[in-house]
Amino acid sequence: TVPFADGPTSPGGAGDGVYSGTIPGQTAGKLIRYRVDAVTGGVASSAPATTDSVRFRGVVVTNPAVSSQLPVIEWFMDDAVYNDILANHREDDYQGAAVWAYNGTVIDGVLMNVRGNSSRTANKVNWKVELPAGYTFDLGGKLPYPLGGFALQNYSDNFADVGWSTVKGAGARGLNIIPVRTQRNGNFWSLGRIMETEDGSWRSAQGVKTWAIYKGDGGSVGRTASPADLQARLWLDKKTRKTEDFTDVWTLSNNVDAPASAAQQAWIYRNVNVPELVNYMAINSIIRHADSGWYNWWLARDTEGTGRWEMWHWDLNWIFTTPASDGKGTFLTPDTSNHFTQAMLAYPEIREMFYRRLRTLADQYLQPGSFEATWDAISAKTTPDWNLDHTKWGGYTPDSARTSFLAGLADRRKVIADNTGTGKPVPPSQAANANVVINEIQYRPGGTGGEFIELANPGTTAVDVSGWTIDAVGLTIQPGTVIPAGGQVVFVGNDVAFRAAYPSANRFVGGQFTGTLDDTGEAVVLRQGSRVVDRPDGDEAVDLQLE
Repeated sequence: TVPFADGPTSPGGAGDGVYSGTIPGQTAGKLIRYRVDAVTGGVASSAPATTDSVRFRGVVVTNPAVSSQLPVIEWFMDDAVYNDILANHREDDYQGAAVWAYNGTVIDGVLMNVRGNSSRTANKVNWKVELPAGYTFDLGGKLPYPLGGFALQNYSDNFADVGWSTVKGAGARGLNIIPVRTQRNGNFWSLGRIMETEDGSWRSAQGVKTWAIYKGDGGSVGRTASPADLQARLWLDKKTRKTEDFTDVWTLSNNVDAPASAAQQAWIYRNVNVPELVNYMAINSIIRHADSGWYNWWLARDTEGTGRWEMWHWDLNWIFTTPASDGKGTFLTPDTSNHFTQAMLAYPEIREMFYRRLRTLADQYLQPGSFEATWDAISAKTTPDWNLDHTKWGGYTPDSARTSFLAGLADRRKVIADNTGTGKPVPPSQAANANVVINEIQYRPGGTGGEFIELANPGTTAVDVSGWTIDAVGLTIQPGTVIPAGGQVVFVGNDVAFRAAYPSANRFVGGQFTGTLDDTGEAVVLRQGSRVVDRPDGDEAVDLQLE
């Protein structure tokens, strides 16, 4: 207890109504928590206020001996709490009280628990960090938006960094992950990663807050007897829409965990965001995410919108492996055990889409020196702390991790090269002037199906149209959209209405556009960057119906 006094040493001197007190000096790295309690005119007040979700403010005494090119996180947890969690609560998500500090900001009232699957048994565990109500963390502006909760991952190597960078760069739903040095109770604890999780702020940023979202903890998207049976198996962790049962995801699981058939194919085209799944699978092949069969993925359905299912990446710390280390063979296609990806790749036209997208991403990421430069740029900042981490926890050294990464990268390059060429499934690089035409336009729908634009590929090889645009309707084509040789793709104003109007055929819907077509006429131009791919003249741009 330190008294506040309006004395000669307080700011302004004695008797001016300004009170002060001095907290005794502490040693480097020490956490000091404090609060102010006062009674003025018989009225009690405090800072933090009694309504605040934290009890204390705080400061950490700077330790000049701590030097790093990374953000330095200070976290504090009583040894008894820390040891109890590691001894007794690795599996039950029990939360221990902690304090979180960065760059002069101290947040009291933090809760932390061990997270993960197999990593829960490691000496150096992953932590879930939950901030008190009303408090967020943005790592001094290094995160794109503040987080109320996140993960402190145990990774010292760069695999997950490279993986999430690839996911985001390829246009899929990725996470922000940032290397940090952490100090616990004033002592070095780890080189780790601050990583957002696919909830809260992330869902808002992605526009998926109303979606049905399930985290895959097992089951390979497998068949069960009923929605209740699926729920009871604990294969899926339902994250949203918790007042609803598992009927939606049970329907998905039972449809994809079945032999290939015309009915299954039709279900896929009506209920799956096909380009998103194609992109998801191609990315997994590029980074060899061989640990994505039984679990380590998310299932998500745009319940109140298109109604279509997507599959999202997760847990990218074990990637760029080799057949010798993971037993998954060449892993050219990521369908080794997952029923959803198996079902997608059972159909020749979807396999054709996948292989074209795989070639696009291989050309983008597997060029000599590209991934190596990404890895080395991260290591340039992390190596000093990585060496400390290795001394404390073991695991990869910077050199051994890079050697392992290069072996996995060489495997990816060889597998794709060995499967490219005449008679091989992976096509050569796409021509710069790949030909696609605007085949049909419905700008004045007479029925209920709404507006649409159909693109056709008249060529003999699939064309990846990811990122191509049609400005007239505000359309940027989503990543993973590939038109098979001789095939078509339809972009619609209203996906649900379109499917209702055309229920009997497998229409490949590439996505929805936000604009509308002008009934009085306008230029409808398909572009690849600055290149005009197709611009129908007035005779072609007429009111058409799909046959």
